[in-house]
Amino acid sequence: MSCNTDTIAWSSKNSLEFVLMDWVLWNLFVEAQADKRVTVESLHGHEGAMILMEICREYILDGSDCPGLREWNEALLKVPSNKNTNHTVKSEEELSWALLGEANMTMAIMAQRMALRYGYWIKPEDLLFTSEDKMEESCHFIYGTGKWHCELVPS
Repeated sequence: MSCNTDTIAWSSKNSLEFVLMDWVLWNLFVEAQADKRVTVESLHGHEGAMILMEICREYILDGSDCPGLREWNEALLKVPSNKNTNHTVKSEEELSWALLGEANMTMAIMAQRMALRYGYWIKPEDLLFTSEDKMEESCHFIYGTGKWHCELVPS
């Protein structure tokens, strides 16, 4: 399977596909550049504060002027864990892997493979591919356009 994943034009008809493609493209770009991955869900409590302090010291300010552990702990206590930004407009239809597959099967498979790599669990009956499907994501910039292109190719 392969698919050109250049960002499509936004419309209400394909908004789910647009968001799915955007998430896949951005996260695959980050994967290509980053040497460390942190899930938002892991940023809570003392352990989360230690992760943030490590990121600050190692990647952002090279250790200078980084807040201490106490400041990170205090900051995390102020972050609600049960709210989004309140800008999210929720659909009447419940989001599911099947619905994502209907929007764009290749992108949904990529998203599932990524979610599994990131440590998330997917119910076996919701998987859109099998262990026999030997596939991998392949990404690169399209020469002359500056567009990030990803596809699902046989491994």
